[in-house]
Amino acid sequence: MPIHRHHLGKDAVYTEKIKDAEVKTADIADLNVTTGKITDLAVTVAKLADNAVETAKIKDGAVTIAKIANFMIGLVVADPPSIAAGAAANIDLGVTGLTVDHFVTAECQDELEAGLVPIAVYVPSADVLRIRLYNPTAAAIDGASRNWRYVAIK
Repeated sequence: MPIHRHHLGKDAVYTEKIKDAEVKTADIADLNVTTGKITDLAVTVAKLADNAVETAKIKDGAVTIAKIANFMIGLVVADPPSIAAGAAANIDLGVTGLTVDHFVTAECQDELEAGLVPIAVYVPSADVLRIRLYNPTAAAIDGASRNWRYVAIK
């Protein structure tokens, strides 16, 4: 025979008396757990079942770049030095918040000079975005200053 609320005395059951993992989904009646009854930060990624949150269940505007941890998007200006024929050069740019644990990608927002080839983008040290350009031609190339858009994910 199930025990109903009216069978229990006031404050007979409270959070500290319930063992971890004792209450299963099947034990909870529909609509009995409401948003107001869930403590802030009580539901973590580790506690969510796979596919528990579908896109349709996420309120428009609820997820923003600012709310996604360790995700950065930005624009930097890179002015490469003259790069000798057959050589490569690093362009180090300050980006506050980058760490060596970030995966980064970057894209020039305009066409590079003919012959200049971006061959690497990475974070060699904290707060530094490095773009490495290569010149495979037979003559030096002095690239112009250009905007580069980057995305960094940790």
